[in-house]
Amino acid sequence: MRIRDLVIRAAHLGQSRARRAKSASRRSLNAVELPGRDGQSQPGAADRWQFLRFCMVGAVNTSCSLALIWSLMAAGVGKYRANLAGYAVGICISFLLNRSWTFRESGHFRLGQVARFMTAFLLAYLCNIAAIALSIELGINPYLAQITGIPAYTLSFYVLINRFVFSNNLRCT
Repeated sequence: MRIRDLVIRAAHLGQSRARRAKSASRRSLNAVELPGRDGQSQPGAADRWQFLRFCMVGAVNTSCSLALIWSLMAAGVGKYRANLAGYAVGICISFLLNRSWTFRESGHFRLGQVARFMTAFLLAYLCNIAAIALSIELGINPYLAQITGIPAYTLSFYVLINRFVFSNNLRCT
């Protein structure tokens, strides 16, 4: 009977250690966890807040870009030059805010990180164009088709910069 009790107790202790280790690894993956209704942490809550910050950066970025484009056009700058200037400023705002606030990176950034960000932007823009083209091909009004490009761009850009630009696993060269 004693050996049996010892085996059961050892198995129980092993399960408790495994549970604690799993919980600790989950906490390290989600630096910011929000409590649920039952007081337990919710895995993935940090990812939701990160995506929300990403969307807020996009809203700020879009507002600043449009304000600059419209201001330059009102000042007599051509519509394409104004658009280019707005996008150039917007991509800089997006890089800086996403790097520092959305993905919480600090220190000096390197050219490799900027290059990966620009590549991610171009790939996301191509997803945007593909979604718009597909929508128009399916008979959707071209003005409304522009809306279909927004989620394609937003989701692809978020995934790309999350995985390949601001990932803690990458060495920025």
